[in-house]
Amino acid sequence: MTVSPKFRYFGKSDRGKRRHNEDYYEAHEIIHSVNSRKNRALLAVVCDGMGGANAGEVASRTAVKKIISFIKKKLLIKNSALYNEDINSIIQEAGRLAGNKILDMARDNPDYNGMGATCVITLVFKNQFFYAHAGDSRIYLISSGKIHALTRDHTLYNEMYSMGIRKDLPSRHIISRVLGVEENTDPEIGKKSPCGFSSGDCLLLCTDGLTGTLSSRAILKLNKIFPAPRDFTQACIEKALGGGAKDNITVLCVIK
Repeated sequence: MTVSPKFRYFGKSDRGKRRHNEDYYEAHEIIHSVNSRKNRALLAVVCDGMGGANAGEVASRTAVKKIISFIKKKLLIKNSALYNEDINSIIQEAGRLAGNKILDMARDNPDYNGMGATCVITLVFKNQFFYAHAGDSRIYLISSGKIHALTRDHTLYNEMYSMGIRKDLPSRHIISRVLGVEENTDPEIGKKSPCGFSSGDCLLLCTDGLTGTLSSRAILKLNKIFPAPRDFTQACIEKALGGGAKDNITVLCVIK
């Protein structure tokens, strides 16, 4: 019986200059068993909620909890072999169900009307990771001294740009895909999912509180100075706060 090595990871969330923190994150290690072989997986989810009063906080927490519980349930089925397409489908279904749960809560409680959440989901499994996202929270891969943006923000501007419309828009930052606003909204499975994950590689999950202040080049520079997960995560948040970040900031780092 063998178990793959542990991952090094650390996450932190800061409300910044906001009165409330509408971000939420969790990371869980899962042991997946097939016959006598066991593999350690790491599931990490980061969400940024939106909505009046405390609805944003409710939406982000609900999304994270639902996504994690659903994926864990699927992975903990004993002696069930998982193929790449299975895992991508499980991740996508988890996001869809989380969004539907948020929508149901909003229908039952007028105080939650209009709430929703962005999300980034990663599942590190064996020597690769699977990922999906909805909204403008992002996933970066730092490998061999370079940083790669694995997600493209779901915004109205980006959608119009992809259709060939190049004019500037006052609504360019309006998010076009959010869990919980419309029924059966799927997070987008990454174009490279699954992606190889080698020793020393770093996965960074974050909300727009970080990327609205720090460029990818600045993030890479911090990683070179602070390679350990805890130090890197805290350095990113401190740098963003020092740079005048106005939103909540959440950073979750995973290193193999």
